[in-house]
This record gives sequence, C-alpha cells and structure tokens, in this order.
Amino acid sequence: MTNDSFHSYASSQEINSYLKGVALHFELEQFIRYNSKVISAEWSDKTSTWTVQIENGPAVEAEILVNASGILNNLQMPDIEGLSTFSGPVLHTAQWDSSVDLRDKKIGVVGSGASAIQLLPQIQPLADKIHVYIRTPSWICPPVALPDGGTASYEYQEREKERFRWNDEVYLETRKAMEDKFNGMFRAFVKDSPEQRDLRIKFEARMKSLIPDEVLQKHLIPSFEVGCRRINPGEDFLIALQKPNVEPVFHQIEKIVPEGTIAGGVLYPADVLVAATGFNTTFTPRFPIIGLNRVNLQDLWSENPISYLGTGVAGFPNYLIFLGPNTPISNGSLMGKMRPATEMRVSEKAVTNVIEQGLLKPRATTLFGSCAR
Repeated sequence: MTNDSFHSYASSQEINSYLKGVALHFELEQFIRYNSKVISAEWSDKTSTWTVQIENGPAVEAEILVNASGILNNLQMPDIEGLSTFSGPVLHTAQWDSSVDLRDKKIGVVGSGASAIQLLPQIQPLADKIHVYIRTPSWICPPVALPDGGTASYEYQEREKERFRWNDEVYLETRKAMEDKFNGMFRAFVKDSPEQRDLRIKFEARMKSLIPDEVLQKHLIPSFEVGCRRINPGEDFLIALQKPNVEPVFHQIEKIVPEGTIAGGVLYPADVLVAATGFNTTFTPRFPIIGLNRVNLQDLWSENPISYLGTGVAGFPNYLIFLGPNTPISNGSLMGKMRPATEMRVSEKAVTNVIEQGLLKPRATTLFGSCAR
C-alpha cells in the first residue's frame, strides 16, 4: 500500500496509482512497452518461436507467448440504429474521456449493469438531467467485505496502512478475512438451495426499503434467482435513480437521432450519451493467433471455446493464458484464482524443446472441457 488515500471500494484512479506503484517498486517498466497494439501472433514450426506483430512497431520473437489481456479487454458498444448520427459526445465507461464536461448536461446512460451502477452516483450531482435506459434489473446488495464498522466509502487510515506495510501476518489475515466473506457465499449460487432462497429474501427486503415506490420496485427488483447474474454492491445506484434529475426508462431504445434517444415512441433529449454496456466476453482473441497447421484461435473459439485448466490450448505450443475458458470465477476473489497460474514454471528444457514439452494433447483439453461443464 502506498501513502496515497485508499478506500475499501477503490476508485479507478486509486487502482491505477497502486499498479503504477507496483511497477515502480519491482522495476517492471523496463520490460513494458506502452501504446503498443498487438495485431497478430504466429507460431513457427521451423524456429519453434512465436512472432508477435506490433502496430507501427517492430515485431517481437519469443519462445513462450503469455496472453495476459484477461476477459474484460474488448469494450462493447450498443448495437442501436442511428448511434453514429448522434450530434454530441458518445462515451463508454471502459474508455472514459475525462475531457468531456458533464456539468449541467442532459445525459443518456445506456445500460444498468455493474458499470452503470458505479457510474450513476458519480455523475448524478453534476448533470442537469439523466435518463437511464434499463433493460434488465440487477440484484443490488449492501457493500460486503468491509472493515468492522466501515462503509463503502471507508478510507484506510495511515496507522492501518503502516500495519499492512510492516506486518505481513496482519496483511495476510486481512486478505483472508475478505476472501472468507466472499467464498462463504458459495452455496447461495446453487440453484434452489436454502442459502439462495434466504439471500433472495434479504436482498428483496433491503431493495424494497430503498425503493418506496411499488411501480419502481416491480421494474428494479429482479424476478430471477440471486446469483444468475452478477450481484452488485451498489445501493447508491438505487438512491441516485430516485433523485429529481434522474429518470429511469424501461422501454427498449428504438433509435438514436442527432438530438437524443427515442424509446417507447418518446424522444429523450441528450447532450451526451454514455454506453455502460460492458465488454465482449466471448473469449475470442482480439487479434489473430495462428498455431500449428495455421489454425487461427479466433476461428477455433468462435463457437465453443475450450482450454486446459484455463491456461493452455491444444495446437498452440508454449501459449499460456490468464483467465481462459472455464476459469473458476463465479464467486470470490479473482486474484486467488490467478495466482496459481502465475506460479507455473517453464523449465529450460521446455524452452529449448518446445514442440515436445510445450504442446497440450487435444484429448486432455477435450476431457477438461467436458468435466468443467
């Protein structure tokens, strides 16, 4: 932990500051090439290496290729007629343009998932009017895994950060306590389990207490079971939705025109549109990855993405992935699942004899895929 302020629910700026601090501490920036877009990667049987092509830059050759781009790396714009005709700025929550001034503006927010739930409370005090277009509601709960007596905006005090810096046992104990709270919810994700029914009762009662209007309750409280979609600890979203300058719209968007959005036959004027529509999560790589026999992983994974332990693919020697298909991330801390992948070691023999040592058998991948389902 750095000397900067850190909250229990960290902002993007705090997370960015932390990652920069880690890179500085471990002197990693010497190995990082910023603003370098990968456009393809191709395996060579002749040299037993990968060649990675960089847009507007020299190619890179490597014995081992690690794809650490994760799942949420390809933002998804809404497929709505007329989007390109809108006369004002169009933002996406995953590629935010902070130069756009939202003060006293009429804003349309498309989407009501995790991105919108985090965004709305931040922009509501700034805007003149906000229309939030909601297709599917989310289960919303109070903040979880907080320090005792803490709130979602809890800021760690300097004495706490000092303990984390210099006392490894306290730091580990705090991390484990957080993970225990998340992992303790596992049974609530089992369909029709007593834990799931109990959690639904609690969440529904809590959401009703925050939404006095019964009509809004019908629109904002899901009819599906808790855990079918992401649970969002964002009660401020429900509060912001009921502010005088915010109007939820439950009609499907029919068309976007230069001056705003048409939904349910009504024109909702807007100066700025915000797409809170998340990412393409199909696992298909954003650039061609060509393995043995010139098979493109984009084609191989176009319909049925399978991997071995979420880390490797048959037919792609010495190609390792983070968070590949069937990675166990339905609940709990993501970092706990990623750490074992980072601890994999590739021996010198594997590097010098990659075809024999770094190639997964198709049967192993197929068996793991069938078991994971």
